[in-house]
Amino acid sequence: MRGRGGVSKVELWGSRDGGKAWSRYAQDDDNRSPLIVTVDDEGLYGFRIVVQNAGGPLAEAPRAGDSPELWVSVDLKRPVVELTAIERGQGNMADHLILRWQAADNNLESRPIALFYSSRPAGPWSAIATNLENTGEYAWRVERYVPARFYLRIEARDTAGNLAAFQTRESVDFSLPNLAGRLRSAER
Repeated sequence: MRGRGGVSKVELWGSRDGGKAWSRYAQDDDNRSPLIVTVDDEGLYGFRIVVQNAGGPLAEAPRAGDSPELWVSVDLKRPVVELTAIERGQGNMADHLILRWQAADNNLESRPIALFYSSRPAGPWSAIATNLENTGEYAWRVERYVPARFYLRIEARDTAGNLAAFQTRESVDFSLPNLAGRLRSAER
């Protein structure tokens, strides 16, 4: 948006209350994109840009009641996540571990959960499952190549990209019992 005389000033105005009150957050000194702004705190911000054309009528700052043009949610907090139970499956689920967790955040992604295992507490970590819904439970069929003792890790991500992780302090023992058979009789 350039007038005949060009752009003389670009300002970014912001509101923390939906447009009831406005404050000037930044002025773009070089009149070129981008205009970088730092905000003081988490929360929901509404913004409007005011462009002043050189030689044109004065552009007005937003007034109380004007709606923001753009909404930005600033979220700096990591989600809270932990494994709450690890249980061996029963019967035909004996080769499964049932993993239960709790994850919370105001802005969790729609599929925020990832589960991992490692033979060492510091990793490297191998994926069990990723992009899981936050249902609180996952039945993991433990394959033969997984070591008998391993550590578990869960991660949760929010829409701002904040990542939280929780891992077991002690290794989980998933060794299979030694199976034995006994021949009692034979028929011809």
